[in-house]
Amino acid sequence: MTPNELRAAVLGVKRWSRADQRAPNKPLMMAYALANYIKGHGQMFSYEDEVDKDLHLLLKRFGPARKVVHPEYPFWRLINDGFWRLDNAEECLPRKSNTDPPKSELIKYGVMGGFNNAAYQLLKNDTQLAMELLQTILSESFPESIIPEITSQLGLEFTFRQVQKRDPNFRREVLNAYNGKCAICGFDARLNDDFLHLKLHILNGNNLTAHAL
Repeated sequence: MTPNELRAAVLGVKRWSRADQRAPNKPLMMAYALANYIKGHGQMFSYEDEVDKDLHLLLKRFGPARKVVHPEYPFWRLINDGFWRLDNAEECLPRKSNTDPPKSELIKYGVMGGFNNAAYQLLKNDTQLAMELLQTILSESFPESIIPEITSQLGLEFTFRQVQKRDPNFRREVLNAYNGKCAICGFDARLNDDFLHLKLHILNGNNLTAHAL
């Protein structure tokens, strides 16, 4: 596997989507693994001892509001994307409603997951590649305003450059359009808040003032 092949595989990951909604499960699983590689973690992650708790927190904090989140889904399903590896998974029994197993099976058999050997060697030998992939995953999956929170939660204290350029005057124009007040309730105290695209920039929302609050 070459770096470009790994880039293509990561960026081509299949994600659940409905209309303009895209599940953050796989991006957060990949981001979690990449961040830990950057910090010196070994190749494989224990579902029971690491992923079940850590990814659960990430999904709760940065995913859409759900009563129940399932860190086991991306941990298992990334095996279909060409760069992921699972160990001790052979005896896991699938759920009745799907082909992947419940997390109880992952815990029972001590399943481990991570980037496969070829991908891991590339990332281990080239931290810049790992950082590039992490940046791209986050920039294409989440609003710019929360990316620093995600990297902090991942234990990385640095700021990525923006991959996609937004009109630098857009924020000022939106604030002027609403006289510096909340478009919903009229609240006008000065806070360090961001504006809101009605359709996120990462989902190809445009920079029209009429499409922002």
